[in-house]
Amino acid sequence: CSIEVYAKFLATEDPNSIDVKPWTFIPPVQSTIVTSNSDTDFYEQEYTLNNITYTNGSTTFKDFQSFAIKVVLASNDKTLVPHLTDIRALALPSGTGL
Repeated sequence: CSIEVYAKFLATEDPNSIDVKPWTFIPPVQSTIVTSNSDTDFYEQEYTLNNITYTNGSTTFKDFQSFAIKVVLASNDKTLVPHLTDIRALALPSGTGL
């Protein structure tokens, strides 16, 4: 099984809808992802994206008002279906750490 996380962002001044924004891949904090064949094993995985900027036409936006998250769960085996038990998404101002 594999998990991929994507996000898209919308700045306050951006006149477009968030629906037309492209998805941006968010890499996992740890390059090694723990896997299991058991339905009762769950592992925490963290994904982080820093310094978020995007361009719309000739305007570059360095902040955002809203965001959307997409989690893609995939498996090579139809009998091993990946699933989530808990998900959190945090958006912190630049320079803020957890």
